Amino acid sequence: MFYIPKVLEDVRDNLTELNKFKKVFIGMPKGIERSKETPFAIILLDQIDHKGVRIDLTFQLVIAIDIKNDLEELYKDFLELDYLAKENLFRLPYKVAIETTFMDEDKLTAFKAGIIRFKILDLEAKK
Repeated sequence: MFYIPKVLEDVRDNLTELNKFKKVFIGMPKGIERSKETPFAIILLDQIDHKGVRIDLTFQLVIAIDIKNDLEELYKDFLELDYLAKENLFRLPYKVAIETTFMDEDKLTAFKAGIIRFKILDLEAKK
């Protein structure tokens, strides 16, 4: 059996242990201060799929770093962080499936950000 807040805390703790994020938030924070809190990660529970006594949880993991003038360095740093976050998610004590990463298309002016969409599969529903 599982408890959804515990799963969220496990994801947060897992990403915090990576020591690559200054802040790891559960849920959307009210305000993020550039440079003081970047790089950061935001864990958003997106969907709960019930399958009888089993549940799949779908998450959006927002990761962001500061904008840099050197575009090549910016992408290198961002993609390295994306890779490390995904790799670390597989260390969770759950069945994890990474679906995709959505990029910000360089539309944000304060951060370089992306959203990693992943699932934690086949959890036993709490009775």
